[in-house]
Amino acid sequence: MMRLKAHRYIFPAPVSIYERRSNVRWRRGFTLRGESIPRWLEACMAKCCAAADLPLGARGTPIDLSLTNGPSHQRKDHERHLQSYRLSIEVDGSVRIESPSPAGLQHGIVTFCQIVEAFAGGAPVGAARIDDEPAFRVRGVMIDSAREFFPPTRYLKKIIDRLVRLKLNTLWIYLENNFKAPGLEDLSTSKGMTPEQAKIVSEYGARRGVDVVPATNLVSHMEGWFRLERYSDLCDGRTRSYPLLNSRKMFDLVRRYVDGLCEAFGSRNFHAGLDELLFTGTNPRAAKAIEKKGKAAYYGDFAARIIAHLKARGKTVWMWDDMVLGKNVWRPEGFRHDAEKALRRIPADVIPVHWWYREQTPEHHKSIRRVRDSGRPFVVSPNSLAAKCDYGDVGRAARNQTYLARTGLKHGAFGYVCTSWQNQWGSSYEAHWPLLAMSAGQGWSGGTEVNGTFLRRLSFAITGELSGALGRYLQSLSSIEHLLAGTDGKARPHLRRIFIREGAHQLWRRLSPVLSRSDRGKLRRLVRDAREHYRSIGDLDPDLRRALRLPVSLFEESLAIIDAFDRAWAAYHAASTTQREGTAKAFSRQIEKTKAHLRQAVEGMRRFRLALKEQEKSGYTPYDANAVSRFARELAGVPNLIDRIVQRDLPLPYFERLLYLPDCYYASNLEQAKLQTMFFERYPNLPWLGFVPLKSNDQSRRRRAVIRPPATSRASEVGSG
Repeated sequence: MMRLKAHRYIFPAPVSIYERRSNVRWRRGFTLRGESIPRWLEACMAKCCAAADLPLGARGTPIDLSLTNGPSHQRKDHERHLQSYRLSIEVDGSVRIESPSPAGLQHGIVTFCQIVEAFAGGAPVGAARIDDEPAFRVRGVMIDSAREFFPPTRYLKKIIDRLVRLKLNTLWIYLENNFKAPGLEDLSTSKGMTPEQAKIVSEYGARRGVDVVPATNLVSHMEGWFRLERYSDLCDGRTRSYPLLNSRKMFDLVRRYVDGLCEAFGSRNFHAGLDELLFTGTNPRAAKAIEKKGKAAYYGDFAARIIAHLKARGKTVWMWDDMVLGKNVWRPEGFRHDAEKALRRIPADVIPVHWWYREQTPEHHKSIRRVRDSGRPFVVSPNSLAAKCDYGDVGRAARNQTYLARTGLKHGAFGYVCTSWQNQWGSSYEAHWPLLAMSAGQGWSGGTEVNGTFLRRLSFAITGELSGALGRYLQSLSSIEHLLAGTDGKARPHLRRIFIREGAHQLWRRLSPVLSRSDRGKLRRLVRDAREHYRSIGDLDPDLRRALRLPVSLFEESLAIIDAFDRAWAAYHAASTTQREGTAKAFSRQIEKTKAHLRQAVEGMRRFRLALKEQEKSGYTPYDANAVSRFARELAGVPNLIDRIVQRDLPLPYFERLLYLPDCYYASNLEQAKLQTMFFERYPNLPWLGFVPLKSNDQSRRRRAVIRPPATSRASEVGSG
């Protein structure tokens, strides 16, 4: 098979390539001439060249590095064009990289290293000239370390190294309360970032041209602050999410926290959040202030004070735009016509970050025009769209990222930063990485089609493999999600979230009724294809390859568990029909089959737990593995429960009664009865044997309610019969 030339694997794709017909034969090593470069960058070049058996030394083909006006002098957007470069590969093999700045020179060297790596993989190198420059001056990604993901310092350094390879220059670390500010350490969780860690990561990024920006939220999402009782009088909102913005004590607390962040992070930028102040007024002091001067002014006055404090510390302030310009302006809980009052209180040099996690809509056209017409410099922010699971739909993510890059460029955005949000149940940032890395191509190009060529380049950039196996793997996962989403016409079931929060039996109950035999056959073929593509993924980054095993493991084990539960129920039902009418031998055989299939489901859960445990090396929360382990232990007790029922010669209860709490016939209190009723309404197709849900005024049923001790396990409660 004829190989593509090495420059066809460069990611992000260059703006222009002027290709000559002749190929280059590199047989000796290389020698650097001209401008000096940082030691770490020279070490990267040396490692790359050595892997291709082209050592970097005193004798070899020259690589000339030059800081000149290059191809981008006298341009209007000077800061963006300072990152441009020209890479020339001559027929004799000599290389010249020129740029107006060290940042552009670094991007040119990264491109050269990718060409050498492709050459080492067997791709021919052609004589060519590459002229390249980014569409956005600021390009980056965000790490959400505010919930269940607490990456160690070594992992954050690895992320920065990846950003360099993708020609990204910004990393937001979203912390909320998970920073141990001096004197306020107890605001953070035990795994929160320390000032020392922040300084190490910030300095490491600065040496590599990556701006490590602290990000938090100072008007919402502050549940972590208010979990401490001593601050309970300073919170507002139904879920203790919002601070009391007119409290001097609250302002002093916020000021001390941001001072700690400013001291630890060397960046001149600070992301203050300032978004989603929605369901306010449950605190009487907040309600009184809002009634007196309006919600917009209540918000704007606090935002103006904290912004002034940050500016006094020399920081450029960034903020989410949704409350004053973006999508939440016209919500019933938003500022609506008063949004302009809040916006006037915010200085003009504060940078709005316009986030939008969907595709093109009429609503969004109005929103981004408001941002543009405000006259403020702004940044657009798409998403990886994988927050609730360990896999993602590459098509959905690509459409969001491409659309926002194009519309941001059209309306004058100067930056493009892709977010990836975690959730309170945990999710693997490492498994999301390909969807985040994909955004680097959009931030550099200003929005390009995500097709086979794009995915082949992406696959090579992050896995080092030339055939594009990663792209095919991601597309297989997307096909699986499409099939699952289309089974009942409803939203995607997010397998992993169901698995973790509610147990494997809920996964079975939700999907088994809507997955036909044909659907299951298609799913098995798609999972098999995904597994084959996974085997071909390159091992440039072993940690990433290990994490990418997680989504296919989830699908494999989910299908196996659904099938195991189906067979267990079928055998259990057959046992119930032979318990009184058939032979003892037939009854025992079906009971043994039931237990065997349930044990298969338990083994599937344990295998998935091991896959989750492997992710902890990158700071991935252990919560998920613990939750799966707990559900597996509970399910492992069900075969013993069946044995006790059989030994006591009791009539077999219906299958769900073996798996669910609360008990289906009796309730210990009205709240439990309410949960029962909701459960039965959710699954009306199950054989409830004439059960009538308990009503609050049914005094006779309440008197007969069985009250069991709190320590009773699920198995013993159901078996008490």
